[in-house]
Amino acid sequence: MSNFTEALVDCIQETDVITWIATVTAVVYVVLALKENIWCWSFGIVSSALWVSVYFNERLWYESLLSIFYVVLGVYGWISWSKEKKNTDGNESIAELSITRMPSNILFICVSVAVVSGIILGFISSAISDNSFAYSDALIASFSVVATWMTARKYLENWLFWIVIDACSAALYLVKGPTMYLAAVLFIFYTFMAVAGYVSWKKSLKA
Repeated sequence: MSNFTEALVDCIQETDVITWIATVTAVVYVVLALKENIWCWSFGIVSSALWVSVYFNERLWYESLLSIFYVVLGVYGWISWSKEKKNTDGNESIAELSITRMPSNILFICVSVAVVSGIILGFISSAISDNSFAYSDALIASFSVVATWMTARKYLENWLFWIVIDACSAALYLVKGPTMYLAAVLFIFYTFMAVAGYVSWKKSLKA
């Protein structure tokens, strides 16, 4: 434990400005998403754009590519959350998109697509690159794309996906070594925030 603490302190001291900004904006994104605040997408777009170079330098190719997808999905999420419609009396505009549960057939399709695409991408990565965690990296990336789309559509189950994804990401970064310890701590925080997000959205759904 002491070795981990020392390595984490060294990692924090050696972390560059870009990584710090990416980390802080990522935390703000999660907090605002939990509160259903549309501004979460602007912070998510900035954070994702910055994480592209961070992951690339660590040879996590699909994580880097995933961050590019996050930027695109961030724009999609912003548009989806910003749509409004008139309420029943026609005087006041309200959000068109509200929290719902994902239909079981769509959930099955999403999981299937994520698993199949993750395995395919992992095979390709292991064949053409030196990615030491090809399948783990690819599966996390594919499930994260699906989970981000679910968030944009305000499906409650997106938080369940994120709990698993964030926990697995934290474990991956711990195994990657000291240079990724800060990212590991961030994703441990994400895991707890995803639990809080699920509880919060579930209460809103019941209300």
